[in-house]
Amino acid sequence: MTALVSSRHARRQLIIYGAIGIIVAAVDFSLFNLLLAQHAVRFVATTVAYVAGVTTHFLLNRFFNFRNFERTIVQQARTYAVVITFAWLVTLAVVELGVRLGFAPFPSRIAAAILNFPLGFLSHRYLTFGGGITAAVRTRLSKQR
Repeated sequence: MTALVSSRHARRQLIIYGAIGIIVAAVDFSLFNLLLAQHAVRFVATTVAYVAGVTTHFLLNRFFNFRNFERTIVQQARTYAVVITFAWLVTLAVVELGVRLGFAPFPSRIAAAILNFPLGFLSHRYLTFGGGITAAVRTRLSKQR
């Protein structure tokens, strides 16, 4: 990952991304624990907290970190939805695996967040707040020719 964030600008974005991640983690994990304390089904608690977290994440990163407005908010939100859907599936799998291995849901949720951090940063930097998925695929295909 170091090679992909070698510029000063990219390192700054990574640091801000991490700071935003702390805020989002507070939103996500607090809501997750609150819902579990209210006896919500683990899948529902994970999903509701995740949606609240990613909404906060998208808005903070769009306006305070990446600040890329070349694509509309709708275009960026669609790309963001694809990226976070993948991350959500990883989150559900890690939480469920952790619980089945005997860990509590909360530490399992933290493990999922740690796993998703580098994948999320790179995906959002180059896809969501970059040219988008279609542009990335076209660029990749043109380099293969």
